[in-house]
Amino acid sequence: MLSLNQLEQWFRDTERILTELSNSAENLKRISEPVNEREKLVLQNDFFIHFREQLVFILVVQLCKLYVNSDIERRNYRKLINRLNYEPYDNRLKKALRKNRGMKEQLSSKAEIKEFLKPFSVRFEEKKELIRRIKMLRDRVYAHSDPERPMPQVKSEELFELTEMAVQFFSDLKFRLFGTAFSPDEGKRWRIGPVIEKLSGRM
Repeated sequence: MLSLNQLEQWFRDTERILTELSNSAENLKRISEPVNEREKLVLQNDFFIHFREQLVFILVVQLCKLYVNSDIERRNYRKLINRLNYEPYDNRLKKALRKNRGMKEQLSSKAEIKEFLKPFSVRFEEKKELIRRIKMLRDRVYAHSDPERPMPQVKSEELFELTEMAVQFFSDLKFRLFGTAFSPDEGKRWRIGPVIEKLSGRM
């Protein structure tokens, strides 16, 4: 049975993952796109080369938590979708949904939730091959070293795409269930842009 407490805990835990994902993606974009020659020179420093590798590591590992459907991944989206679709809801969750009745864009029943989830299930299925590749990358490179086997190729743009989709699903579902917004920009203090600008003499 899916309880309101379990659902609220899932959102709290997953929000932390998404905040780190969003800021890592923004930092990776920033160091990949120097705005002038001075920044390009700064970003050739070994620190930023290492930092880039760390950002890719974070993105791969955290995206796997959300997209890889396995027993050990407690916060993955597929598992949540299955629970919302097929498990009975406890009375507190049913009561919380009934409060959404008559409110524009809010989900007030299990039937409405199932309908809302359908397009996201389709989108996740369409990204199955990419998700398989990031899982292989995590397992072969970041969890275990397996130099004898070829490494899957994952582009930064693909990591950005999965991050954007993850944020959209979480944000839309949270708003439709609880009427509250999620902003990944809350972690802006982690952004690398001001550091790059200072080092390149733009500040």
